[in-house]
Amino acid sequence: MTAKILFVDDDPAHRYLVEHYLTAGKYQVITAANVSDALAMISDQEPDLLITDILMPTASGFDLAEAIQTKGWGGKFPIIFLSSENTVETRVNSYRRGGEYFMNKPCAPAELLAVVNSALRRSRMQAALL
Repeated sequence: MTAKILFVDDDPAHRYLVEHYLTAGKYQVITAANVSDALAMISDQEPDLLITDILMPTASGFDLAEAIQTKGWGGKFPIIFLSSENTVETRVNSYRRGGEYFMNKPCAPAELLAVVNSALRRSRMQAALL
């Protein structure tokens, strides 16, 4: 079964690029440009993994993670945060907000696919234990 990944980023060029990388990695990819669209897609599409940019104009990736927790979806899928703001504070906040991984933007395709594979493998192993 092909994993479904939701990728959220306000930058259309970056959405296209990451979607291309993930599709080449044989994943099913859905994209959203903002937090409200992402929340609707999570409800309708039930992704296996979420990758989100942190810095977005209306609401941040951190806001998205908080909304996921509020709606009771926390822990249903791994979250990978992406950001061009590669500071210790940002990385620590990403883990505190429920992220399993933090990646600096831009990221190399091979690294992205390795992190996605690792997150999905870990999620499947946890699900098998429950």
